Amino acid sequence: MLFNELMQLPYISSFWGQINDTEKDYFLNRMWMIPQAASATAAAMSFAEWFYCNLSDDGNWNAFKHAVWSAILCMEFGVSTALQITNNHELESPPNQQEMDLFNNDLGIKTYKSVSASLAAMPVHVPGLKLGLIADTVLKKIAVGQGKRLSPENVSPGTPQTFFWTNGANRCH
Repeated sequence: MLFNELMQLPYISSFWGQINDTEKDYFLNRMWMIPQAASATAAAMSFAEWFYCNLSDDGNWNAFKHAVWSAILCMEFGVSTALQITNNHELESPPNQQEMDLFNNDLGIKTYKSVSASLAAMPVHVPGLKLGLIADTVLKKIAVGQGKRLSPENVSPGTPQTFFWTNGANRCH
């Protein structure tokens, strides 16, 4: 019964519809994690859409989205659980996207580790500050080439793409 109630919450049914079968199996055994995981996903996507006005699976925005997402998951669940969630997410991805996304997920985990003391010192009742620190830190890392992206960007499936380091381009805000 709990699962049906969870599917009525904002972002949850959308989150559930976008995850793969391995992720669903993982979360069905840990239903208490679903709201935070859905919230982390929605936050990462919202930040990426705000800063880059793009959510496709290739450019700086995708590197940013994955790094922010994994850092937020670390904040919510800890590093080892975030690693399980992010690895499960990439299992069915095409090889070039999988390599890029795993790299950027790792960037997010490293970012979380680098700011975790600052996050712990922030007031608990102001979660937006914590999310802002994560997003700002990741933005800076993406701008200086610490993430991976694919180029050319926004191409049809099957079009060959090459790995490049991220940069400060393509920001809309």
